Amino acid sequence: MNKKRYLILLAAGILTGLFLLPVLVPYSFADLFLLIFGEPNGFNRMIVLIICLVIIFSVIRGVFRAFVQK
Repeated sequence: MNKKRYLILLAAGILTGLFLLPVLVPYSFADLFLLIFGEPNGFNRMIVLIICLVIIFSVIRGVFRAFVQK
């Protein structure tokens, strides 16, 4: 995948997440996690933290690979 296509898909994903999903799903991000994992306790918070860290790591790694490494 070339850089131009990657940027287009990245921008489309961000725009979809920011504008389209809140219209289709009437829940906030916190409400969505509450629906998935139930009432927060120590174990659920750790699972959500790990999931968020994996997603953030994947996004940063993808951007790094697309722009820095060739």
